[in-house]
Amino acid sequence: MKIIKQSLSGIGRHGQIKMAETIGVMFVFFMLLVLVMVFYSRIQAGSVVAQNEEQFIQKSIDISQIVAYLPEVQCSRDNVLEDNCFDLYKIESLKNVNQNEQSRLYYFDQFEYSQITIQRVYPTGEDIIIYDNPKPGWKGKSLIPVPIIVYDPIARLYGFGVLNVATYK
Repeated sequence: MKIIKQSLSGIGRHGQIKMAETIGVMFVFFMLLVLVMVFYSRIQAGSVVAQNEEQFIQKSIDISQIVAYLPEVQCSRDNVLEDNCFDLYKIESLKNVNQNEQSRLYYFDQFEYSQITIQRVYPTGEDIIIYDNPKPGWKGKSLIPVPIIVYDPIARLYGFGVLNVATYK
């Protein structure tokens, strides 16, 4: 009987040691798993920030393309539209959008929170603000410059300008 008790107590201690080893291995495994998850989540967070920035810049480019092909400002010769050409007098009439709240709401679907200016470089150096609707509490903005031709149909002169589209974040 004594021999059986001694062998049973030896088995109990051996089982306890094996159980402690198993618990230790599981603890190390879960610690490694937590470290891998933290590392992966930080990489994903950086990727999400980069993806958001890329989408913001893409939205700015989309708005600049919308403005570049607005029929309200494009110039034409014999009913043929010219690429990247803005009619000076159409620009002057469109800049009244800023002064009329109803017109600003109409263009908000296309331009959202942005500022659209045409900087005439040649022959004059004036800036014409077509649309200005800054986002309240904006955190940043993206500026997309697009070279354009500014046509004066009365004087029949072509000039050089830059379409600046600033989109607010």
